Amino acid sequence: IGSDHITRDLAQVLRASATVAKQIKEEYGIASVLTLEDEMKNDAIPYLSVDGKSERQTTRGRLVDIIQQRAEMIFALVKETILSSQMNIPSGAILIGGGSSLSGMPELAKEILEMEVRVGLPLDVTGNVNIINNPKATFNEGVVAWSSISPYLWEEYFLKRLVSEKIKICQRP
Repeated sequence: IGSDHITRDLAQVLRASATVAKQIKEEYGIASVLTLEDEMKNDAIPYLSVDGKSERQTTRGRLVDIIQQRAEMIFALVKETILSSQMNIPSGAILIGGGSSLSGMPELAKEILEMEVRVGLPLDVTGNVNIINNPKATFNEGVVAWSSISPYLWEEYFLKRLVSEKIKICQRP
């Protein structure tokens, strides 16, 4: 589960392509209305509709409403999963992936999860710093590292359990 759900929500509500929705999210996205300044709420955000020709417009306030609603659903699901597993997580949560770099996302996660939260970056990875020193790369690098340690656990836990069960819960009715 992650910010791809936010991108799909934006594409659906704004009637834009997934590519345009992702660009809007990355350029203008804010995860919490609390981090949106009042004078920015009515800022116009122009974009092309799903036909690729018609120009449309939304406001930053509307964008934040869409993003925050999905982010709250995701973090509520994470909190429910943590509570039902009875895990003790004294050190807090680490957000990974591109959505974690949206303004206000760590603060929203902290509020809902009721624990310390930080954005994770890859460790001990070499290569192009502009690519690897980014929350977007953290998930992929973790997947590669974990699957190389235990391919069976990777397939059994992630592919079967997390993807098939949790994605269904996050889909809107």
